Amino acid sequence: MDTILSDISMLVIPLQIVLFWLSLWLILRFFSSTVIATWLTNGLFMSSVAALLIVNLGAQLNVDDALSLRGLLTGQMIGMNFVVMPFYYWLDKRRSFLVHTSRAPEVVLHSLSFLGGAGGALVSQKYFHHKTVKPGFRAKTWVAFTVNLVLFYAILFYIP
Repeated sequence: MDTILSDISMLVIPLQIVLFWLSLWLILRFFSSTVIATWLTNGLFMSSVAALLIVNLGAQLNVDDALSLRGLLTGQMIGMNFVVMPFYYWLDKRRSFLVHTSRAPEVVLHSLSFLGGAGGALVSQKYFHHKTVKPGFRAKTWVAFTVNLVLFYAILFYIP
């Protein structure tokens, strides 16, 4: 009986993941274009997976804060800064050399920066030498970094 339930759950989990991605894409598609919705959905999905892996690691290490809202939000910010933003900047830089390829729109990079990935964006800009010439782009990233510092401070000290 247990093997039947585990087999069913192994089939249901991928379906739940696909439904989560699709519902997030549909919500974002309502407010933006198909390209922007797809890039943002993939970035938010990657940061969610990274956050869950970080929270799982914290739970296995018996960190008390791992399973709380604070732990989940901290894991999301860490995942966004160390996984999503470097990957997006690397991918966009790589695609900038190729002809006729779709690149990450700037609004996607800014949105992900404001949603917790500004530190990773600044480091990725410096490391990959990408989006460093545009002063408006860099200024928005620094504003996002300031907002992220305020958010992180709020997460650490005001969310139980």
